[in-house]
Amino acid sequence: MNYYKILSHDICNGSGWRVTLYVSGCKRNCPGCFNTCTHDPTVGIKFTESTKELIWKELEKPEIDGLTFLGGEPLSVLSDNRQTVIDFAKETKEKFPNKNIWLYTGYTLNEVKSDDSMKDILKYIDVIVDGPFIESLKDTSLKFRGSSNQHIIFLNEKQG
Repeated sequence: MNYYKILSHDICNGSGWRVTLYVSGCKRNCPGCFNTCTHDPTVGIKFTESTKELIWKELEKPEIDGLTFLGGEPLSVLSDNRQTVIDFAKETKEKFPNKNIWLYTGYTLNEVKSDDSMKDILKYIDVIVDGPFIESLKDTSLKFRGSSNQHIIFLNEKQG
């Protein structure tokens, strides 16, 4: 898996101060997507053990509330994003049980729940922002999402 960039003090992609990992690779190509630079799975930097350590070092900071995955499509099958993100979310939740994890995905929650290769992510994330961006439903007044079909779903008490 490649990633496009990491933001270490992000306040736009989830509640509080976050570390945000922009995963490379998305085949949806939603018209009007704000992140088209992340669609190619080969752009960016290879996600490695060093990348994990860098993110975990940021998560150790007391002002950081949690980790956000977005992209691209973190649950894409392109370049093994799906399994890499699931494994990293699991490791991160084990290492930082008091930090919350947000996931932005073009899949709906029902699609994630019903797919055996994706549903394990739900054990490790606290909030999912689901659904594809739909340009005709774009609404800049919405918090933490781009179009009105997308939902912010809190999965447990560690909501963020």
